[in-house]
Amino acid sequence: MTKETIEQLPMMLSYSDLLAMGFTKGTIQNVIWKSEEAGVVMIGKKRMVQRDEFFKWLENQKIKF
Repeated sequence: MTKETIEQLPMMLSYSDLLAMGFTKGTIQNVIWKSEEAGVVMIGKKRMVQRDEFFKWLENQKIKF
């Protein structure tokens, strides 16, 4: 994704937003329930992911050889 494409996404990403990006259900569950660094926030009973924090977290997941 380019920076312009990322900026077109909502500020708060839902489960279905992450699913539409191609992440598997299991990966999304791990991010939403287990990751403290991915920018997860509770809005009512719904867990949402802060877009910019998520992409920073995702960048840090790269494997360094």
